[in-house]
Amino acid sequence: SGFDVTDKVNVCIYAEGEYEAEIAASLANFAEYVAAQTLALSVTAAPMAEAGDAPEVEWNDGAIRIAVSKC
Repeated sequence: SGFDVTDKVNVCIYAEGEYEAEIAASLANFAEYVAAQTLALSVTAAPMAEAGDAPEVEWNDGAIRIAVSKC
């Protein structure tokens, strides 16, 4: 994606149904940890309908989308 290791980024995880609830619950407890480990300024969850062309990632028996954007 052309990022440098020093770039500040935002991460958004898009999901629906049970995956949306699972990810939202996990981020409620661990968003700061995930952000620190990925050097992200924020890690958020959003509905799949807002994902646009974010890359798809396998998640359990389904899929989610994750967008990483430079600040």
